[in-house]
Amino acid sequence: MLPAIWKDGLAFILGGGPSLSNVNLETIKNERILAVNNAYGYPVPGKGIKSGSGWLENTEKYIPYDWVDAVWFGDRSWFDRHHIFLKSFKGIIATCTPSLADKKINGLIQYKRSTTKQLGIDSTPGCVAWNKNSGGCAINFAYHLGVKVIVLLGFDMKRTADKTNWHNDHPSPPNKNPYYRFLRCFPIIKRDADALGIRIINCTEGSAITDFESMKLEELLEWRKGNMPQLKTMKNF
Repeated sequence: MLPAIWKDGLAFILGGGPSLSNVNLETIKNERILAVNNAYGYPVPGKGIKSGSGWLENTEKYIPYDWVDAVWFGDRSWFDRHHIFLKSFKGIIATCTPSLADKKINGLIQYKRSTTKQLGIDSTPGCVAWNKNSGGCAINFAYHLGVKVIVLLGFDMKRTADKTNWHNDHPSPPNKNPYYRFLRCFPIIKRDADALGIRIINCTEGSAITDFESMKLEELLEWRKGNMPQLKTMKNF
């Protein structure tokens, strides 16, 4: 369990939606960055081999970004594919994967999935609401890091140009639609965030999430530079 290392700060959460491909990540490299799943690095196309290394056949190799501060995941199968690449990741690696709870893995910080709160933000130390998806759960993890303003990128929560992700690691049939389940958590996250004094801003272009205030990334970055007086209602984090 980590202390509130980002206490009263602002952090960006990078999701897996297709819109993340259109974000100029160079513009946020100096910010606090929490990556969900694959967003911790960039893929190198190629055919891997079946081995104990974690790089499986027909998957891509990932090179971790040196400017991402933390990566959050919630699925054991994802960790099995990426653990070899995460060995060269210099930031925080955290999860709430139940099947890893009894494993002592060097460098892996483990939180418990709440048994009393399935959706929203669980304020119990060491616990997170699963929210039926890693992106929603990452918001709860950011709360435990002490963040007061959370900026979402790549939280499409819908298919875009028949793609479900910015990468090609998780292809899915055209008729597969998990998003109706994923979207259920955000009204409750919004309610809990308001009660806890956390501001969530969705800078995801075309997002299906309508519960949070939305803003273009360019506008938010201009405010960060002090060039947007109309956004002065935002505390200077």
